[in-house]
Amino acid sequence: MKPNGMHFPFGPFLWQTTLDIDVVDDLLDKTKNTIKYHNDKLAGIIDEEHKFSDEDTSWFANKTSSVIKEYLNLGWHYYDQGTDTLKNLKSIHLASLWFNNMKPGESNPPHSHDGDISFVLYLQVPNEIIEENNNFKGRSSGPGKIDFFYGEYQKAFHSTYSFLPIKGEMFIFPSNLRHSVNPYRSNVNRISVSGNYNLVF
Repeated sequence: MKPNGMHFPFGPFLWQTTLDIDVVDDLLDKTKNTIKYHNDKLAGIIDEEHKFSDEDTSWFANKTSSVIKEYLNLGWHYYDQGTDTLKNLKSIHLASLWFNNMKPGESNPPHSHDGDISFVLYLQVPNEIIEENNNFKGRSSGPGKIDFFYGEYQKAFHSTYSFLPIKGEMFIFPSNLRHSVNPYRSNVNRISVSGNYNLVF
C-alpha cells in the first residue's frame, strides 16, 4: 500500500526476478539444439546469436506464463490501475526467443525491442566476470553489466539503472525501454536469453 498522495503514473516498469533453476538448466541444455542465424536487427557486436526451435519456444512460454502474468499484475498495481485491464487480456504470445553467446570484447549498444513486453534471462554467468567487475575502476557502469535508460538526466532522480546479473536472474520490461550491455575482458563466455511477448486484448 502506497502512502496517500504518492503515485507512480509515468515511466516503464522494470522487474528483476529469479527463474526456477530447473527451468534455467533445462533451457541451457536446449541451447545445444539451436540454429545460429544472422539478425539484421541485432544492435550489438555479438558473433553468436541463436534462435530456438518453435517447439522449445512453446515449452519456454508455458514454463514462464505465470511469471509474465505476475509482472503484468505488479505493473498495473504500480500504475494505480488495479487489475481491471487484465480482465480484457485475451492472450500472451511469445513472438520470438533467442540466445546470445557473448564473448570477451563483445557488447550491445543502447537499443530497444519489438513487441509489448521483453525480457533477458541469464543462463551462464562465469565468476570471472563478477570478479572483473568488482576490481573495475573505469568510468562506465562496469564490465558485463546491463544498463537500462529512461528519460533525461536529472540530479535528483535516476535515469539509468545498472545491474551485474547472476545465473537465473530475469529482467522483464516494456519492449521500448532502451538498454545496453557492456563488454568484459575475461576469457569466458556468458549466455543470455531474450524474448519478446505480444499482448492480445
